[in-house]
Amino acid sequence: MFTPSASTFLRGDNSWQAVTATPRNPTVQVLTAGTGATYTTAVGATYLHVYGCAGGGGGGGSGTGATGGNGGNGGTTSFSASTMSASGGGGANATSGATPAGGVGTNGQVNYQGSDGNGTITAIAGMFLPRMPGAASPLFGSGSVTPLANSGGGGGSGSISGAGSNGGSGAAGGCFERIIISPAATYTYTIGAAGTAGTAGTSGNVGIAGAAGVVVVWEY
Repeated sequence: MFTPSASTFLRGDNSWQAVTATPRNPTVQVLTAGTGATYTTAVGATYLHVYGCAGGGGGGGSGTGATGGNGGNGGTTSFSASTMSASGGGGANATSGATPAGGVGTNGQVNYQGSDGNGTITAIAGMFLPRMPGAASPLFGSGSVTPLANSGGGGGSGSISGAGSNGGSGAAGGCFERIIISPAATYTYTIGAAGTAGTAGTSGNVGIAGAAGVVVVWEY
């Protein structure tokens, strides 16, 4: 005869039955590309924990007499459950030197804003300016000159030797997070593209592209 406990339950004939089920680890799907693509929920999943980040902005190119080109903006990431989305990080503006803004998550239970990038830095004759790192993703980090793939981090600037500008670095994409109870069989998603790298100016160097976005789904 069993003693009542958290590991037993009462049967219809008033006898105690041991619970023998073993908890299952969640499965994980990492979505790294797709526009209007379809995510299919794992069979038997009763809830999902969804993370998503948009693409990071590209770094600006460097140059002397003629400045380098601007970095491209990162693309938007979306997941159709509760219309979650995140805007991409701004690309570096090598011409004006303005600070590129980080993207913003919307309709998550938790929304994250990406860090801003860096404006241009001007060098004088005989000076060397190394590449500036791009902004780090609020969920997946990086913050390096060349961001981690599918982190949503910004791209680094072009380096410059001598009088000129190093172009500035890209901002990080925004992110969202949500738990979905009783999930649908499928959802539509889009992964934000990486911001393009700025072109090199006179006697300069190209910038570094941002990182594409991502959606990570933990299936319980």
